[in-house]
Amino acid sequence: ACPSAAVISVSLAYIKSIGAAAKLGIFVKGEDCIESMAMAETMVFDKTGTITEGRYVITDVFPVNMTERELLTTAASAEVFSRHPIAYALREAVGIRSAKDMKVTQVEEIPGRGVSAIVGDELVYVGNTALLEEHGISCELPSRSGAAIHVAIDGKYCGHILVADRIRSGAFDALESLRVQGIKKMVLLTGDVLSVARPLASKLNFDMLRAELKPEDKLSALAYLMSNKGSKSSVAFVGDGYNDRALMERVDVGIAMGALGSEAAFMSADVLVMDRDIRKLPKAIGISKLASHISLENIAAGICVNLAAAVLGAAGILSVTAAVIACFAVSAAVLINTLRLK
Repeated sequence: ACPSAAVISVSLAYIKSIGAAAKLGIFVKGEDCIESMAMAETMVFDKTGTITEGRYVITDVFPVNMTERELLTTAASAEVFSRHPIAYALREAVGIRSAKDMKVTQVEEIPGRGVSAIVGDELVYVGNTALLEEHGISCELPSRSGAAIHVAIDGKYCGHILVADRIRSGAFDALESLRVQGIKKMVLLTGDVLSVARPLASKLNFDMLRAELKPEDKLSALAYLMSNKGSKSSVAFVGDGYNDRALMERVDVGIAMGALGSEAAFMSADVLVMDRDIRKLPKAIGISKLASHISLENIAAGICVNLAAAVLGAAGILSVTAAVIACFAVSAAVLINTLRLK
């Protein structure tokens, strides 16, 4: 009649796991998030800033009817208000530190495409091929590998800039560790062109790659994965929590990397990794799986002892005093078992 072991075991294991994660710089919003991580079999990754460092560098510049400096300056000016990592690289290349005294107006960021802005008195488009083609502007195909940022001024093509991003340190080992822990499907979603995304996905052994995606395409891809998951499994999404807030809200558990100081990440994600160390992902999954395993062990121990005490008591073999002692003993045992979570 005293189910204290079962009552204590579940809540204590999950609370202890939240504390263990916090020691590693991982903030988990609740016990249900721990359970969702433990059940995760599909993990979806955004590329920029998660799998890659998110610090782009300019590798080459191909201007048309202008100098390299003029092309870079025009692109950086149009991107002066953007928070995208590519915008930072463009501004750094020409030394733009702030928008003060710059004549840039009517800035519009087009998700998955780029930006448009009035720079001086010229209409500038900076983005991928799709952005320019939507406005009837033909683009040159890049002659070298890398992500191409195309630039057009007043409807005329002005050239493209090649940028590159590096794979984050420890990414390969982290993904392999996740597979060992039971993640069956790794999916990479990105807005980059296929020629850029495919080598990265191949190098890291992703099971599925979707490239050249607009934000609405990423939502559709997640909806497909959610509708085809198992009844006892969950889908986790890993991103930065800022550019992918809508994606975080569509999955069972959203994990934001580099969440320290990001209000958007705190609002949208279920699990917040304060820095961008991707090697903490398998640690978070490991803690959640251990918490789930310990909870099941504790529940089983509590039920078995209570049933045994009831049967023996009904048979007259076990006294009330002995049953109480057994109840306290199993409660102590589950507390000690839960201490495995550190």
